[in-house]
Amino acid sequence: MHRLKNLGRLAGAIATVTMLVPYPASAQQPSEQAQLFSLVSQAEWLDRKCDAFTPEGQFVYREMRRRLMLGRLDSEYDQLLARVAPNFTAPCGDLPRREALGEIRDYFNRQGEFMLALHHFLPADTACKGARDTAHLRPRAARAWQALSARGGDAPSAEVMASQAEILEDHCQQAAQSPVSFMAPGAHLGTFMAQDMEAIYAKPAAYRGTIVLRYLHDGEAPDFDKMTGFRDPDETRGEDMVAAGAMTLEGGFELAVLTDSRLVLTAAKGEYDAHPVPARAFLMAGATSYEGSRVPGPAGSTSARFVFDRADSAALLASSTGPETVTIRLLDETGAERFAEKEYEVRRRRGREIVFEKRKAIVPVEPFRMALEYHRAPRFD
Repeated sequence: MHRLKNLGRLAGAIATVTMLVPYPASAQQPSEQAQLFSLVSQAEWLDRKCDAFTPEGQFVYREMRRRLMLGRLDSEYDQLLARVAPNFTAPCGDLPRREALGEIRDYFNRQGEFMLALHHFLPADTACKGARDTAHLRPRAARAWQALSARGGDAPSAEVMASQAEILEDHCQQAAQSPVSFMAPGAHLGTFMAQDMEAIYAKPAAYRGTIVLRYLHDGEAPDFDKMTGFRDPDETRGEDMVAAGAMTLEGGFELAVLTDSRLVLTAAKGEYDAHPVPARAFLMAGATSYEGSRVPGPAGSTSARFVFDRADSAALLASSTGPETVTIRLLDETGAERFAEKEYEVRRRRGREIVFEKRKAIVPVEPFRMALEYHRAPRFD
């Protein structure tokens, strides 16, 4: 319980952050901001490995991360994720320090419940974007307050909630007038909750989350498009095909992994794309080529979709024998060859000049394994 109260004290500091300091501030006494970074990074790892957070709990830790990252580079957060990664190599059920992780889960979920319950006290014509929703958000907010007030003990009173809701409403009014400049630290954590949760609350009951999975290799994030992991039955890629994760590449390409571990490539023809829709598609792993079977693309689109069978997908995704990367090779009906491309940053003249070049897209395989692990994660009990 002492640790949980300390988490609350640290999280309260987010409202007073005016300038973030490097992590850690010192080996002996990390700053509050450094401790918050550590707290949030552990929450993200826990979210990846286990089904631990409510939608509201996910919102709180991600909103804290977003505010901490204002004015910072993604690479700084990647390095922090790498520092705590050794604590999260085991499967969900075997993670060490489960008591401490349970407190992190409970803290963010309770904060999420509190933030949601505050919306019950907002006026009907609230300025908080998305908070006028009487179909989804308002009923949930009423239930959250009912559950919170029934606990007794340290539960806030209706008067305290009404007072906090007034602050939230004031910040929402300021955000509505100047949404860009209002992103500075000090804004109420719930300011953007309703608008962020609007789409989530419209999801089916089986929805359990979505996450951006940044792939770390030797403590760094390679130059590639981000993988999005899904616990969402709406993320279909055709009949009887639900995606566990998807990576979007330049030129209208998407490489997804299905919940049954098959890989699916969607190749779109953009409005200004001179290339025709491909007739055949391959994933190249070194000298080995894997061909996908063409299936109907999305209705009303000019996209072509290719499904790689279970055996080929398993060979590519095998953790011990599979390749580290693949390239996407396409053939049109005339046999003309084309590769998916990506713009890479290239340093020349001993790093003094930075240019950008189009090259074949080198797609890492590990993020697809990460997406499957995220989708299949068991509950954290």
